[in-house]
Amino acid sequence: MDPLPIKICGITRREDALAAIRLGAGSIGFNLYPRSPRHVARDRVAELLADLPPVSKAAVCVHPSPEELKTILALDFDVVQIHAGNLPQLAGPLAEAGRPVILPFSVADPEDLDRARQTAEAWRAAGVNVCALLADAKVTGLYGGTGRTVAWQILKDQTWNWPLILAGGLKPENVAEAIRTVRPAAVDVAGGVERRPGIRDHRRREAWVAAARQALMDVHPALNRSADPQPKTASKPAPGGKAGSPSRP
Repeated sequence: MDPLPIKICGITRREDALAAIRLGAGSIGFNLYPRSPRHVARDRVAELLADLPPVSKAAVCVHPSPEELKTILALDFDVVQIHAGNLPQLAGPLAEAGRPVILPFSVADPEDLDRARQTAEAWRAAGVNVCALLADAKVTGLYGGTGRTVAWQILKDQTWNWPLILAGGLKPENVAEAIRTVRPAAVDVAGGVERRPGIRDHRRREAWVAAARQALMDVHPALNRSADPQPKTASKPAPGGKAGSPSRP
């Protein structure tokens, strides 16, 4: 079965990375922010990433300095997700590397959508390869992984110049409704499939992926072409992905 436009984030263990890939996730994320309960020390990154099956690997970072960003770009990540980035400081290294970038934004009111679009346009104008926007709940002082749900109705019927990834409080019980309401290009989960931060609940993860798979195929009929199990073949990569990921993130 071809990978799905699903990103399972907050991976801290190799067995969870492999399980996410087996379930069909097109992308997996590793949190490099030291204050996150899902933080992965950089000296463990190589061990976690080594010889993984084809999947898009995302580095999640918060307000990195130019020096920190250069270190991250030297690692075996396909895409960088940057929260609260300082564009004047980071544009140069990102433009030089050409590495695809996911730009998260917090949603509490419609004005947040306009700000997200303006930010993405500014980063693109600076030469940054913006590959997707990621919508998450707004919680003061926190950068994702809060378990709070986005106000889906704010995002409904919106038009975007980039693929939209929906995150924020997605659980097995609500991910299908979220997808059918917002119709995002992809969905992202961390806490919704955990026993505790960084440790996966295998049953919830499987239930989440099954619900997301069906809803994504309902709103994006083209995905049905790869719904039947078949031998893996190289497919068009996700934004920033290498092999094996769909064209959405």
